[in-house]
Amino acid sequence: MQLERGPHYVGDGIDINIVAEGFAKDPQPEVRAPQPAQGSLSYHGVSPQVSSSITIVNGRMTREQRVTFAYHYRYVSMQPGRIEIPGFQVIQGSLARATSPVRLQLREIPRSNEIAVGLELPEGPLFVGQRVRVAVEFAISRRLQSDLVSYSLRVPLFESNRYRFYDEPRGSGATELQIQTDEGTLLLPGTSREVERDGKKFLIVSAERTMIPLEAGLTEAAPPSVIVDRGTQFRRDMFRTRQATAVQKLMASGRPVSLEIAELPGQGRPASFAGALGRGFSLDVTADRSVVQVGEPIVLSFRVAGDGDLTSAALPRLDAEGLLDPTRFRVPDEPPRGRIDEDGKHFEATVRVLDAGVREIPALDYSWFDADTRRFETTRSQPIALSVGAAEVIGAGAVERRERPERADAAPATGRERAEPALIGSLSLTGADLALERDTTTLLRDDRAAGRGPVTLGSLYALGVAFVGLAVFDRRRRDVDPRVVERRRDLAEARRKVEAALERPERDAAELLARSLRAMLASVPDAGGAELDAMLGECDARSYALVGESSRALPDELQKRARKLASELEEAGQ
Repeated sequence: MQLERGPHYVGDGIDINIVAEGFAKDPQPEVRAPQPAQGSLSYHGVSPQVSSSITIVNGRMTREQRVTFAYHYRYVSMQPGRIEIPGFQVIQGSLARATSPVRLQLREIPRSNEIAVGLELPEGPLFVGQRVRVAVEFAISRRLQSDLVSYSLRVPLFESNRYRFYDEPRGSGATELQIQTDEGTLLLPGTSREVERDGKKFLIVSAERTMIPLEAGLTEAAPPSVIVDRGTQFRRDMFRTRQATAVQKLMASGRPVSLEIAELPGQGRPASFAGALGRGFSLDVTADRSVVQVGEPIVLSFRVAGDGDLTSAALPRLDAEGLLDPTRFRVPDEPPRGRIDEDGKHFEATVRVLDAGVREIPALDYSWFDADTRRFETTRSQPIALSVGAAEVIGAGAVERRERPERADAAPATGRERAEPALIGSLSLTGADLALERDTTTLLRDDRAAGRGPVTLGSLYALGVAFVGLAVFDRRRRDVDPRVVERRRDLAEARRKVEAALERPERDAAELLARSLRAMLASVPDAGGAELDAMLGECDARSYALVGESSRALPDELQKRARKLASELEEAGQ
């Protein structure tokens, strides 16, 4: 263990190097650092060094390779007195070595009114996700500035894991403020100005950071502090530059930090709010197409921009109040994820029109919370005009018409064949004699004398029971939701058209197949997916690409996919 020479002071970082020699080059040895009883120990990296040497004795050459690992740590304590740093352990495989503990005496650093440090924080309460500006200032008197050798500025708030910080890029020639952290030196672009306080001239260097609270609650942090090394004795080098030969340490600290972080209010929160905080947000929406049929996908692109933290800004559910009507549009189950660039935050979502009466993607609401006014604000996108066509259910004549061939020896159609009743909707009673019998002789006639014995009567009763059962079945069938019945009928009809389309030549088959599948999709829009969209696109491409008549049929693989998709759509509508 190597430590910089003392004296050692409270609040001043002490560099500690753990040097490991005699270990193999690979794998890199592991260091187990101790946990001091007070203060903090931070790791700052490792510096491996490999040196080789060649020795020749009596004509015999010996090559030797030496590996050294230097692990760098820094220890800081804010309490004076005697402290102990426990030993470090270095392990590589089964080989382990340890250092001895070290005892140090920490002294207080004299405080001086020639320097000052402070933080400028906004008045609370702040809100989770709110972007706020935090400024740190370092002041030094002009008299002390001429003797300044170095300074070490620490801001414990900047190392809290309850906040996230953003910094502006450093410009060329700008003043920089150096802040020491456990992770190393933080360089912030700053500005400088000169002021007069109590008759003394001070140079003030300030820098700003953007702070975003990550969780609610009361946050307390140690005050910012600065330690300067002031030269008390100097000499001139060969270039006549003044160099300090003796230094004096001086210290100053600011006020402790106490911040109250609150959750966003739940009362009055719009349904179109999805975490955006800041000011002046806008929502732009574009569509990849404006002419569609019912059930076809539309890709909507969203751009959210504003003065706020875009990392927390999301899209609300697209069927929330103030956005798309779920009875007229099918929307994703979950809001899409976004990506951030210099133009804002971008999202994409695929929606489907369910109603042929839709004429536009309506203006969509987007809400955010303004922490300055403590209110929710809402903006609206521009509407997008649409032309929506109803999915066409085609008739048999549009696919194929087959006439029954007439034979020369065919018998002429009888009246029964021309007027045979059809069972439509419910049981047909065509042909039933419902007239009332008024003949007394007929009514009093003995059934047995007419040949109507027990067998005949039993058969008639059984037939009556059968008709009653059939009537019950028919009633239940008619009690089904008419829309479900109609949908099943439409799907079955469209499924038959799919099969008929596959028998047509390739160009006609592709066109009619796409129309039939779209008709099925219009009945069950929730059953659509990427595979169906790809099939429709391929059919459209074939119908437009093929020129002239061709007797070639659709490829077998495409026919299998079409039958599979038609079956899935029909099953989804049951």
